[in-house]
Amino acid sequence: MANAIRNDSVLLDVPIVLEMAIYKGKQQIYSDLTSQSLSRMAPFVESFTLLGLGDNLSLSLDERKSIIVYRISEKGVLTIVTNEKIGTTLIKLKEITEKYGKQIDELLEE
Repeated sequence: MANAIRNDSVLLDVPIVLEMAIYKGKQQIYSDLTSQSLSRMAPFVESFTLLGLGDNLSLSLDERKSIIVYRISEKGVLTIVTNEKIGTTLIKLKEITEKYGKQIDELLEE
C-alpha cells in the first residue's frame, strides 16, 4: 500500500514525496522519515486525531522542505516531507485520498 501511494505521489514526473509515514490515530504504521523529520513533527502527533478527512497541517523543516500532515482516510493520517509547493502538494494528496482512502481504512482495520 505504501508503495502504491508513493508511486502515485508523482506530479509532472517530479517526485513530491521525499519521506513519508502513515499513522492510525497516534500509532505509526509505516515510516521512512528521518530522525530530523520525526523530531520536528513529534509535538504535533497528539493532534492527529483531531484532523477531519482532508484536513492538514504543514510545518517548515528547512528553507527547501516542508512536512505536511494530511488526513488521507477516516482512520489514516499521511505525513510527507516534500520540497514542492504546499498548495500543489495538497491537490495531489486530495487525489490520493479519493483513490486510496477506502483501501487504507480497510488495511488499517486488520
